[in-house]
Amino acid sequence: VVACWAARLALGDRVTFEGVHRAMTVDDLTVDVQNRVVAMIGVCWSLEAMQDFVPQCEWVFVVETYDSVALELEHVVYPTCVLVVDPAMCAASMAWNFFLPSEPVPALVRALEDAELGRSALGRSAEFARGYAAVLDLVPLFGAIVPGDQILSRLELLLDGGGRATRERCIEKGLALEAEERA
Repeated sequence: VVACWAARLALGDRVTFEGVHRAMTVDDLTVDVQNRVVAMIGVCWSLEAMQDFVPQCEWVFVVETYDSVALELEHVVYPTCVLVVDPAMCAASMAWNFFLPSEPVPALVRALEDAELGRSALGRSAEFARGYAAVLDLVPLFGAIVPGDQILSRLELLLDGGGRATRERCIEKGLALEAEERA
């Protein structure tokens, strides 16, 4: 969802988003991809599904975090399919860098990345990791996400000022959850 928000900041309301999962195919989409530029961020389909999908699109950009996806997609040989893989970053950070290369990645997105990758590189990482799911409630979305969708407005509020206040709320919640577990 954060990746969609980054794309929306860069491209405005002229883009269409659709939440997908790995088991889907082009036949499951509710949006038209025929002759469109498509970015698949943080999820990629099987080799067979991609071979059906890519020829329908004008361009496909796959932004992924798993080396195994890169190995699988070596066999998708289309000049209009660009694969960007970095296992040291989360999909949201990669999307931010892809769509907004001159803007620093917000602190909240870096904290999510730190938690997702289990790095504990940032201060109070463990507390943040323990509390962010309860505070953010960002469940994966499937289907079309249209301009004006409530989740995009909610992300804008969560990421206000780089999301520092939201990060602190997540840390506080993590500390509270830890105290509850000890009690």
